Amino acid sequence: MCRWRIELVLHLFVLAVLNSCGFIDLRPIEVSTVPAEAYSVLPESYSFVVIHFDTEMLKAETEGVVKIVSSLGSVETDTEWQGNDLVLKPVSSWLPGIRYVLRLSGTMYSKDGRDLFISKEIPFFAISPSPMPYLKSVVPSDGESTEVFSRDDKVLEFVFSESMDRRSTEAALSCDSMGDKIVEWLDDDHVLHVITGKTLSPWTSYRWSISEKALSRDGAPLARAVSGRFITDLDAEFPRVLKIIPLLKSEALGDWGCWLPADLNLEKGLGPSQGIGVEFSKPMDGESLKRAFSFEPSLPGRVDQLSATKAVYIPDRNPEAETNYTLKINGDIKDSGGLKMGNDNVLLFSSDIPQLKIMSFYSAEDTVILKPERGMVIKTYIDEAGGGVLRFTMHFSLPFKEEVQNDAAFRITLEPFFPGNLPPVSLRFVRWPYTDQIRMDWEGLQIGKPGESHYYRLVLPGGRNGMANGDGSYFKEETWFLIEAVGNEE
Repeated sequence: MCRWRIELVLHLFVLAVLNSCGFIDLRPIEVSTVPAEAYSVLPESYSFVVIHFDTEMLKAETEGVVKIVSSLGSVETDTEWQGNDLVLKPVSSWLPGIRYVLRLSGTMYSKDGRDLFISKEIPFFAISPSPMPYLKSVVPSDGESTEVFSRDDKVLEFVFSESMDRRSTEAALSCDSMGDKIVEWLDDDHVLHVITGKTLSPWTSYRWSISEKALSRDGAPLARAVSGRFITDLDAEFPRVLKIIPLLKSEALGDWGCWLPADLNLEKGLGPSQGIGVEFSKPMDGESLKRAFSFEPSLPGRVDQLSATKAVYIPDRNPEAETNYTLKINGDIKDSGGLKMGNDNVLLFSSDIPQLKIMSFYSAEDTVILKPERGMVIKTYIDEAGGGVLRFTMHFSLPFKEEVQNDAAFRITLEPFFPGNLPPVSLRFVRWPYTDQIRMDWEGLQIGKPGESHYYRLVLPGGRNGMANGDGSYFKEETWFLIEAVGNEE
């Protein structure tokens, strides 16, 4: 028999003996993985992780030994066996910059009865090994007290460790109650500025947050969600009124713009064509000033802001003559930082505009009546031969401006009063010898008869729409007299 045949027979004999005695297979189970080396990079978002065995394994027991984890927790995968390969398919895509770990820990069994205890960890990345970005700094810092930011001010500055993807970062950023979010990127997208879309409120806590959905330019998510707040309570001084004075329009410019102080305070009175100047202790919000002034009785007008701390209220018309007013400046008005004044500022003042009065009435016969009373009867000589002419002069308490003299004169009326059959009269002559005196000639009057007096009603209309001197003064009410027409013999 040949030598090789003898060796074959011996081997077969040994194997038969071993099997008959219950000996097991001592060969080790060979295991390899994809990724094979630590810190390898999987190329695609859904690249598979593979554990390869050199023999057929017990599937359930083997799957229980395998796990993939990251800083975000366990990674959910779908498992599939392809021959002797255990294939792990990620349910969600791999994220760049995340450090994943393939962990094999426990005992695995092959179908031929062998087992393998394994404890092995293989860290790896996917798509890109770029690190996850994180927020290096933010201004203002969490809990910091700040000024009150105005519209279009830079409110927040975020500095990131990596260049950020603009779209995802802006979507992940939340800024509560700051109006429309306006952003500005700087320093190769490492720095993000947030600009407020409205003026913020004082003494208010504003919160912000950035979620992990913010990605770096390489697609790596923010290492962790961040949040913070700032409080607009740095300014603790409330605005207040320093002075309220009457102002006169001027062509010269001064501390009050094109207005000049007419007096030291408003309590001394507000004159014709004057405005009301108010000085505040702090720069004020122009919009709130527009609604700050109210008057009792009403005095409509508008507000012009002359400077950061000064404003003027310009009445649409002169105040009522010899009238007391109450001015209220609303406590809800705000300074430029949004702080409210708090308490209403109330001031009592009087109109510095006197009412018109008649100082004297005298006729052609030099009959003088001083301060004639409303409704009194005045006997007056009539030149009947000259056409029934009544001549008289009235002296007023105040001068009339030249531009209103004609209008004022033609507002005066003279009409037959008694008896009812008297013919109408007409104005024949009018002249202003002085700015405070008017001379008038009326014709067509008839002298009374024995037992029948003739009366004519002389009327000077009152009120704001009546007879006015052009400087804001007018008769408080309609002023009238009864002219009794008499002849020389009376």
